[in-house]
Amino acid sequence: MATGFWGRILRALLKSDDSDQSESAASPNVTAADSVVGENTVAAAAGLTRRAFEAPHLLPVGKQSESAGSGRQTQSDDASGSSSGRTSLAVAARREARRRARENERLRLQAIRRTDRLNRDITYLGQGVSGWLNERVSDEERLRQSGLPVLATPADVARALGISLRSLRGLAFHAEVTRLNNYVRFTIPKRSGGVRVLQAPQRRLAAVQQWILREILDRLPVSAQAQGFVRGRSVVTNAALHCGQAVVLNLDVQEFCPSIPFARVRRVFI
Repeated sequence: MATGFWGRILRALLKSDDSDQSESAASPNVTAADSVVGENTVAAAAGLTRRAFEAPHLLPVGKQSESAGSGRQTQSDDASGSSSGRTSLAVAARREARRRARENERLRLQAIRRTDRLNRDITYLGQGVSGWLNERVSDEERLRQSGLPVLATPADVARALGISLRSLRGLAFHAEVTRLNNYVRFTIPKRSGGVRVLQAPQRRLAAVQQWILREILDRLPVSAQAQGFVRGRSVVTNAALHCGQAVVLNLDVQEFCPSIPFARVRRVFI
């Protein structure tokens, strides 16, 4: 329901219209003068309304106050709505900022924990070669009796080699497809025809392998039948074992080195 000055104008118009209709119903014979008076009343009210819009300063003082008050009320409502909208946006922005801050802090702590874990341990070295990496049980008494180093963790291995854990991970990591390759690949001709594919370790990996050979493998007992890659043995010592035999059979095992699985290599050290 309209209030204030415009409400009274509207009610006056409606009341005038209702009274005209009731008088017309009561007295069918309405004079032309009465019709003119009614029309003049409506026109006057309409003119007053139009002046209120076009020139409110021409209204009586009381009407000007009501018109100004109504305008101020409308402006106040608009300002209140705008202020409420700005407040809601500010609250939503603060909530989003807090959410982003929590997410950034979570990611930062996760990165710190991952870096700390990578600096302290190695738990994965690639598919197919990461089994038993979590087994950290060592028979220290047996190792010492054999004159072997006691290495219970990857950190112990890195410390004994004089390299960082990160470098050890890079040297030991296995991947079928990788940009980091610790081997030089080349071929040599076979006497039977074709070529033999060989891989030689890069300098850093070769130094680590030399340490393993010197500190571990050279201290282990080796079968008398093994003549290759054993210090003090060669093709000459191998041939001497077969001197005087009626028949000597020479065989070449195809793909010998690639045929040795990782599990057999690991079994030597466990």
